[in-house]
Amino acid sequence: MKHLLCYTVLMFLYPSLMYAAVIRIPQDYPTIQAGINAAQRGDTVLVAAGSYTGTHRIAAFRDSISVCLAMKPGIVVMSEAGPDFTTITNDTAFVIVYIAGIKDTTAVIKGFTIQGSFFGIFCANLSAPLIENNIILPLGEDGLGIAIVDSSLAWLRGNIIQGYELGVNIEGASPTFVNNLFELNNSALRIESSRQFDPSLPVVLSNLFRNNAEGFESTTEEVNAFVSQNIFVSNETGAAIDQGNALLTRNIFANNQFAVRALSHAILVNNTMFGDSVGVQAGGFLAGADSLQIYNTIIWNSRLPIDTSFFSGILAVNYSDVQGGWAGNENINQDPLFVHPDTLNFQLGKNSPCIDAGNDTILTLQGDTIIITKFQGNEPDIGAIESPWVTSVNVKEMDMLDHLVLYPNYPNPFNPATTIQYRVPQRSKVTLKIYNMIGQEIRTLANGEETAGLKSVLWDGHDDKGNKVASGIYLYRIQVDNFVKAEKAVLAK
Repeated sequence: MKHLLCYTVLMFLYPSLMYAAVIRIPQDYPTIQAGINAAQRGDTVLVAAGSYTGTHRIAAFRDSISVCLAMKPGIVVMSEAGPDFTTITNDTAFVIVYIAGIKDTTAVIKGFTIQGSFFGIFCANLSAPLIENNIILPLGEDGLGIAIVDSSLAWLRGNIIQGYELGVNIEGASPTFVNNLFELNNSALRIESSRQFDPSLPVVLSNLFRNNAEGFESTTEEVNAFVSQNIFVSNETGAAIDQGNALLTRNIFANNQFAVRALSHAILVNNTMFGDSVGVQAGGFLAGADSLQIYNTIIWNSRLPIDTSFFSGILAVNYSDVQGGWAGNENINQDPLFVHPDTLNFQLGKNSPCIDAGNDTILTLQGDTIIITKFQGNEPDIGAIESPWVTSVNVKEMDMLDHLVLYPNYPNPFNPATTIQYRVPQRSKVTLKIYNMIGQEIRTLANGEETAGLKSVLWDGHDDKGNKVASGIYLYRIQVDNFVKAEKAVLAK
């Protein structure tokens, strides 16, 4: 009786579940597209192992183009056996997987090898699909792995993008990349001019860039990129910020020719660079960077830690460990004592001079604030990986922080609103603010004296001017007297 009641409630709340079906290819329909066409919202098109090559024409690009399959909203298209055994390919189709006008996150393409001569995946017109656990490969020397344009908000997770002249191209879109492998591409992930679209606000999180000519590359002013916790190894250039704005934090760069090339606005916080020919090239063959800021970063075992030969902008290097030394606030020149750098283990040893040697709050040259959170001890460590070891800890401060509780927001991800709760240990001055991931203040939710106890506030995804903010990762930061905590919230549209 209890299970029947639960089922009835679910069907009332989500009536589409009542009609959800699994359509099997080729048992029920001979082609993947035929299965997609027959599917209703909530259905899964389940594809057996094999190679699928069929094409048809659709209206797109003010003309008609040939595609292998065109996605629909609310349909999950996935393989039974995984990408090693299930391929969608055609050497004449203009696009293998076409995704347009799918404005929610219910469309999924998962578990295929996608191989074409022109576009592997094309995502446009405000689309927000999940592209997961696929292998995207070229046929021949030309072609583009994935194009994401026109304000699309695609999520790409667990994919392999390999062997392209251009692996992923973004124009006026704000996708999120998590746990993907970019390998053997000329340009792995590039952001190009988007003046006909919205600005690009990509999130690049926990990916591996390996053996590419260019790893992450920004070539337009219309971009604010958040690049965090990635590994860039054995590339010609790990991250190239030729134009636009980028925050690079907690990334590892190892054995690249250039770890970072910065010709435009770039902020580097808590990165580790080891064994690169050049750690950071400030400026280049184009005009010099307007501002380059480096904080809490290790640059070690490089032929040239920081190259300013072509630099004409403003450079700030602070609280960093730079081999050979560098002028700035509290920089050091000491072996960071990594656990085992030869195996890319860049954790800090117990006696590392980088432990507790960073800085927590950093003011940018434009007046924005970058906040480093979740560190041990009194201050952040220098480098990408926070050590479990600490130096001395102020017991009185730690007691206060233990009783100041900032709870995870719920729901998270959220749309349109999320609730933030916190507990104040005693009557105190409380400030609660929202920041974007390049440190700009978005919204003030609390600013005044409050009594002790549990508090709850709602953030509706708007800034202080009442404007709806873009989807992406935001930081909510509470300060109670002199003590600070912060957490991340994800707005998904």
